[in-house]
Amino acid sequence: SSDNSTVYFKVQLGAFRENVPFDVIDKFLELSNKRITHIKDADGLTCFFAGELKDFNEALKLKDEIIAAGIKDAFVIAVKGDKKIPVEQAKKLLK
Repeated sequence: SSDNSTVYFKVQLGAFRENVPFDVIDKFLELSNKRITHIKDADGLTCFFAGELKDFNEALKLKDEIIAAGIKDAFVIAVKGDKKIPVEQAKKLLK
C-alpha cells in the first residue's frame, strides 16, 4: 500500500537472546523518556528500540544521544507497520 503513516525511524539499542544484562537495563532506564519499546523477532531475539520519528536527521540525533549515554552499538532502523524496511526506502517513502 502507499500509506506512509506507518513509516518511522527508530534507534535500535540492542538485541538479546538471553536476559538483558543489568548494566544495560540501567542504561535503558536512564533513557526511559526516549519512548523505549521492544519486540521479540522471528529469530527469538528481544530487540529494544527508542523513538518513533518521521525525520531521519532527528533519528540520527537521537542515535548520537543514545551513544553518548553509553549504548555504543545503537543504530537507526526504519519500520513500516511492524516490519523492518531499508532506511533508504523509508527516506524515499517519507519525502
